[in-house]
Amino acid sequence: MGYTNVSEFASSLPPGLIAIDKLSGQVALIWDPPSRLQARGSSSSGSWTNVPATSPYVIPASGTPLFFRLTN
Repeated sequence: MGYTNVSEFASSLPPGLIAIDKLSGQVALIWDPPSRLQARGSSSSGSWTNVPATSPYVIPASGTPLFFRLTN
């Protein structure tokens, strides 16, 4: 996929869907606004924290695992 047509790709996503693209040791999370991205360190416990980010949100593919979701 790459990052060349991110806005075109995001506009084709159903609401609330997040796409993941891995490229060169990084991960891009791509979603259709106005949804907000949230993260936490565990898949089953802990509170969700708002991530001050816009789509695409690019992070390293290594390090501490994080779990993401979209909210309205």
